[in-house]
Amino acid sequence: MLTTPGYPYLGQRIPKCNLDPNGVKDNNYCGECYDDSVKGEDGQYSISDQCIQSVGEERPYCMNRICHSCLEPLHCPNSDKCEYGEHSEFSTETVLMCGDPHIRHSIQTTNSKIPEKLCYEYFGRPGAKYTFLSQNDLKIITEFTQGESQMQKRVSRLDISYGKNLKKKVVIDQEEVHIGTSVIKPWTISRKKLSNGVEISVTPSSVDVFFQNLILAVSKTATGLNLVVKEEYGFPKDAAGIIGIMANKASLELNGENAIIHLAGFGEHVGYDNRKKCWHLRGVSTDIHKYILHNTIIKD
Repeated sequence: MLTTPGYPYLGQRIPKCNLDPNGVKDNNYCGECYDDSVKGEDGQYSISDQCIQSVGEERPYCMNRICHSCLEPLHCPNSDKCEYGEHSEFSTETVLMCGDPHIRHSIQTTNSKIPEKLCYEYFGRPGAKYTFLSQNDLKIITEFTQGESQMQKRVSRLDISYGKNLKKKVVIDQEEVHIGTSVIKPWTISRKKLSNGVEISVTPSSVDVFFQNLILAVSKTATGLNLVVKEEYGFPKDAAGIIGIMANKASLELNGENAIIHLAGFGEHVGYDNRKKCWHLRGVSTDIHKYILHNTIIKD
């Protein structure tokens, strides 16, 4: 479960929000907001003074260090009040995944030079692991929750390998964060500089891992993890995993209000989702879904 151009309704990083986790002004934290909005007894989210001061009342809520226009429902909005936006000033490509999980990212088109946004569901076998993204010296593996259903829709764990020969490890689940041999349990405020120029920032509600040209933003719900992958220069052509296959090997054939997604000799009709602003490949049992799951499952 992962989502949004950061999140479906995320705002941009805020230049005036430069407080470190202890509330001390520090320009090294410029653009990061730690004043997370919380839900009170009245069912309403608190507004963030930092967000109000930085961008005004149009994005008053702070979640995972980013100012949002709304936070309801959390991460995967079903309301017209929550709209999917773009991180125009940060990245050229963002993969979001949340809820069931729903994935959204760019896809190349066969009859246009302008890429389109694609949305699709990502289910997996109970307890199975799949390569979500593999590129250069980084690999992200998702593990689905256990359950009686043949296909599960919640991700319970992320295994991140990076560096030369992928020997460096970060493991994130709903209870703890493993960084090499150290463990942060439960999720508590912490910021560490790791090798290879990697940094990791942990709060009670989020874990962000900063690589040279990519950011992983992880949050948790009662039933699983949400993940956002922000790629500064777009995904490389040799990227593999779920995202690599769909972003680089699949293509979209546009035909007015309809389109066909092509992959490995398979073709599926898709319609445009006006709320999510993407072409939506529905279901979880199409030939394309079966193809990507078969080619990304981790076999023990």
